[in-house]
Amino acid sequence: MSRIKQWKAQKLLKQYQQGNRNFIKIKLTQVNLQKVNLNGINLSESKLLKIDLQQAQLINANFTKANLYQVKLDQAQLVDANFFQGNLTETSWLKSDLTGANFSGALMNQAQLSEAVMIHCNLVKTQLKDSECLKTNLTGSSLTGAIFTDANCQEAILTKTVLTNANLVGINLKNAIVIRAYLHNSNLQQANLEGADLRFSDLRNADLTGANLSYANLENVNLTGANLTGANLSYANLTAAKLTSANLQQVILQETNLTGTNLLNANLDQADLSRAILTQAGLLFTNLTDANLTGADLTKANLIGADLSGTNLWQVSWQKTIMPNGKTTK
Repeated sequence: MSRIKQWKAQKLLKQYQQGNRNFIKIKLTQVNLQKVNLNGINLSESKLLKIDLQQAQLINANFTKANLYQVKLDQAQLVDANFFQGNLTETSWLKSDLTGANFSGALMNQAQLSEAVMIHCNLVKTQLKDSECLKTNLTGSSLTGAIFTDANCQEAILTKTVLTNANLVGINLKNAIVIRAYLHNSNLQQANLEGADLRFSDLRNADLTGANLSYANLENVNLTGANLTGANLSYANLTAAKLTSANLQQVILQETNLTGTNLLNANLDQADLSRAILTQAGLLFTNLTDANLTGADLTKANLIGADLSGTNLWQVSWQKTIMPNGKTTK
């Protein structure tokens, strides 16, 4: 096996200008390469430690299995760059253009990615623990199986992003745009989704235990089979959402809009639905044991087969409601 050789920046730049693009297994440490043009360069399996590449041109560059520990790539052009299985720990990419880049299998823990453009990136099985992704644009990217725990992604854009089977425990997605995203089987325990826009997203069988979804827009979201035990959905919009067979034990749904929501076979044991809007909701065979429905609006809701044992029904609106026994109120 060939050894990694220490290089000087001047040597690399000179050879690049002469037409050489292959710099496999080289080592550069603490050098300044700001604003350089290294488009198409191949630095596979190289060690680039604490390098300053801010505002550099690195379009279609190859960093496969490279070590870029604490490298600065702020405002760099990295369209279609390849970081497959690279070590990108504590690397900074602030406001960089990473459109179409490949980060599959890479280590990106504690990375700084705020305001970066990461449209259509491959982040399959990438580790992004404790990363900063404020206002990062991840539209159409794939994070299947990624580990994104405790990351700060406030106001990030994840429209049509694939997060199937991703580990998102403790992630902060406050006010993020997550429209039509794929979160099937994802782990969102203790996640902060306050005020997030999740319209039309797929959250089937997702684990949202203890998550904060207050004021979130969950219109037409598919939460079939999801676990929302102890989650906070107060003031959220769940219009026409699917919650079939979902676990909603001890969930907070105060003043939540559940108009037209499908709650077939859902478990709402000890849930707080005080002043919730359940107009035309489907509550067939739903478990509402010991739930609090104080002041809730159940106009035209369907409660056939629902279990209301110990339920607090004080000041509930029942206009044209189909009751558990099949009879309709006036």
